[in-house]
Amino acid sequence: MKRSIKNIIMFGIVLLMLVCAYFTINMNNSSSSGIPSMPNNNSENMPPSMPGNNENNNGDMFNESFKMPDENMNEGENTPPEMPNGSTPPAKPSGDNSGPPSINNNEESNTLIYVLLGIESLIASTVLIYLLMSNFNKKSFKETYEDKNKLIISGLGIIILTGGLTYLCSTFVNKNGNNNSPSGIPNGMGNSSNITYSSQKEITANEDLTSSKYSSTNSDENAIIVSGNVTSNISNIEVSKSGDSEGGDSTSFYGNNSAILAKDGAVVNISNSTITTDANGANGVFSYGGSATTNNSISDGTTVNISDSIITTTGNN
Repeated sequence: MKRSIKNIIMFGIVLLMLVCAYFTINMNNSSSSGIPSMPNNNSENMPPSMPGNNENNNGDMFNESFKMPDENMNEGENTPPEMPNGSTPPAKPSGDNSGPPSINNNEESNTLIYVLLGIESLIASTVLIYLLMSNFNKKSFKETYEDKNKLIISGLGIIILTGGLTYLCSTFVNKNGNNNSPSGIPNGMGNSSNITYSSQKEITANEDLTSSKYSSTNSDENAIIVSGNVTSNISNIEVSKSGDSEGGDSTSFYGNNSAILAKDGAVVNISNSTITTDANGANGVFSYGGSATTNNSISDGTTVNISDSIITTTGNN
């Protein structure tokens, strides 16, 4: 086989591996989008039709007006039959998978993607190193690796290049994964441990606030934060918040930069108070109750009760 043809074939293999890596990365992008599929439009997923004649002779289901049942209609007509004594409704089929996809499935998918990227990088690296060592097929395979030192150098080059290509592709995978949260969870709705909070007034023990004023003019700062397993009764106070935030998810999902924030299981009772915000990302009163991926944790009990109060917000969020 001519040298030029060998070079074309080998460069074609490298290009093919790069294309495969591109589609592998995009496979991660689509698998982590978190959008659950819609149920199939078949009779199994459709609710039972309404009793009565809702179709006319022309097949139009909506031309005839809906009529309320006649008051003198026999009792039991147009009502579902009662279950026999002692019987129970049929159990839900075990194969029902209408719920949201699990996070474990998403992790398994990511593992498969990394394995595929590693294989594709290995093939591309092997071909490229051979092209370099053989001076683009000027030497035969036997002539290229007749020296053990060249064989060792070639092996090290393949390992280094494979690792570099895999790392580079993995960077794109992680970037796409961050833009698409797994299991249908909106961006940022995971763990608040990476959010830094600050406030003009912080309550971490049982404490009541009455007839006072609180304000914050700094970006990414709350006027009042109540956190932990505590109870705070807030009445007859004025709270103001200004100072734009570019926090994005930290303001939308975690309550950063809001006037009043309750989190980590706190119970806050607000009454006869005036709360005003005039800034981007500044919610009025925010309740953050733990992680969207965990249930029954102590922080899930976060509660805010508001009565006889005025909340005015201006600006995005």
